[in-house]
Amino acid sequence: MKTNRRLTALYLLCACLLSACAVRTLPPVQVDEPLDARRYQVTLVAHDGVELGVTVWQPTLAAGESAPLVMHSHGFGLQRMDGRFGMYENLLPSGQIAKQLWQQGFWLITWDQRGHGDSGGEIDVMNPDLEVRDVSTLLDWAEKNISRLARDADGDIRVGMVGESYGGGVQMLATVQEPRIDALVPMTTWYDLETALSPHDVPKGGWIKTLYLMGDWWNFRKLNADVRESFHQARRGVISEEFQQNYANHSLKYFCDKGQLPHADALLIQGLRDMLFDVQQTLSASECFRQAGRDVNVIVQEGGHLLPMVQRSPSMPIWYVEKTLHCMDQPMATEDIAVQWLQSKLEDGHASADLVQNLPPICLSAGEWGASLAHWPTAAQQERIALAPVTLQGSSSGSWRWLTATGDWFRGWRGETALTETFAAPRDSGLRPAFIPLYLATTEEKRFGTPNIYLQKKSPALNGAPQNLSDEKTPAQLDDQARVLVGLVVRRAGKAKLQIIDDQITPVPFNQQIDLAPVAVSLAPGDQLGVVLFSRDRQFNTTDIDFADGIEVSGSIELPATLAHLRAVGGIVMPSLSKDVASAASLKAPPKGAVADSVVRSTNNTSVQENVSP
Repeated sequence: MKTNRRLTALYLLCACLLSACAVRTLPPVQVDEPLDARRYQVTLVAHDGVELGVTVWQPTLAAGESAPLVMHSHGFGLQRMDGRFGMYENLLPSGQIAKQLWQQGFWLITWDQRGHGDSGGEIDVMNPDLEVRDVSTLLDWAEKNISRLARDADGDIRVGMVGESYGGGVQMLATVQEPRIDALVPMTTWYDLETALSPHDVPKGGWIKTLYLMGDWWNFRKLNADVRESFHQARRGVISEEFQQNYANHSLKYFCDKGQLPHADALLIQGLRDMLFDVQQTLSASECFRQAGRDVNVIVQEGGHLLPMVQRSPSMPIWYVEKTLHCMDQPMATEDIAVQWLQSKLEDGHASADLVQNLPPICLSAGEWGASLAHWPTAAQQERIALAPVTLQGSSSGSWRWLTATGDWFRGWRGETALTETFAAPRDSGLRPAFIPLYLATTEEKRFGTPNIYLQKKSPALNGAPQNLSDEKTPAQLDDQARVLVGLVVRRAGKAKLQIIDDQITPVPFNQQIDLAPVAVSLAPGDQLGVVLFSRDRQFNTTDIDFADGIEVSGSIELPATLAHLRAVGGIVMPSLSKDVASAASLKAPPKGAVADSVVRSTNNTSVQENVSP
């Protein structure tokens, strides 16, 4: 009898333990109890049955204290910050921003996007019904399971988001679907995925190959079949109309064009050297937020996505942002600005409110100089210059750069007078790009803006047409699709090298006014601006452009205006932020507590909790 009782008691104890773990909530939290910092690893089930790997970061809170929620998501091919050793925990700025907020008393949720890390499903590149809807699943769960979330006067939970690239894209789309989100910090992400990946119908082959490797090899065979096939086609230089139609709503532009606007305020951070998502993506997105009546600030700095084996990085390979911003009277830490911006949006009466109120609509930080801007310069402030005619030949201009760079190095040994004479005249293309001189600086200058170019050509209709086009197309159709690669360049005084400003190259069709990527450049006396035209580049290596026996190209270009000119015009360049307010950006609140770690698994509305050592 005693044995039976013992077995029964043991059975009941096991059943009790299991049932205590099989709850939808985190371990019960009493409102009148203080909380220590902890992490919980959770598996949630999405609306379609896909499991999502999630980490809940519980902050240090006093008895009765509640806190806002911050959500952080990772870049393409990576995985969530789960508190163990990883890139976000130790290196990437968006993870450091999220950790700072958690250490200062915010709840934090990080999760693996579909097809990444511990999450199931496939990668569908921000499908509104899949990846984006998962944000609502996370918020629903948080409202039901985290009892100490801060709420506004209407009873809505206070929610902010931060993340870069892919983790920025989910923010841009989630803010359309989710009114519960109050503030966003998307870093180096897209507004229009189509124009970002295939400007003027020329795929960015270098980045498309890189993204394919990260999406289908790093996360082995996790790409959606349609996405995988579209990657294969893009690597052959083709973006199908079907793909464009099916994936149009994976961009904020699609919803803004339909009048479905963001619900959240935004701090948008973009990079001048970003060859994947250039600054125009963020400038366009900011207009959508303003149209919605939201508060929006833009930070334009030098970093962003860097094409592997092509662009050099001053810090991390592939991606970085400037650590310090120079658009105000004194340098400010980028991470701290983002932290304090989110604090001011999610906490009433936060000390950083003055700083945020004084942030300019656009903070331009280009290395060691910058400016506070009311808006980005327009064509009205820029000077249009006629382009001298040059001849483009064959399909090799821009290739063999190691060889031409060596020649430029030797040419740089000549005196400045000889170099100035050499580069004073236009140069036809050969192995080197065609070069057209534009301007020689006589004083120190800072220029920034969006160059606009118009090209026309004298040639047979077929010349300049990408070679992957169908032979069945008419000469007129081929002529309409002819492209030339264009970059604005600077030649430093005493040097022969032509440096493409901010590494930005644009495929330009003929007989159209085309905006190049926004740029910023500092000039010293003797520095020369020009434009190069060519047919080969590793960024656009899926499309062969052939000018055969030669075409003559001419046209005009608008140069970015000088900072001095824009100050004189008025209405664009703003007074710098006062030093008293700017100094607040360098202050960090100390962490509120140490951290322990737990694991919770929630599947089919059940959870299993397991303690883990810190």
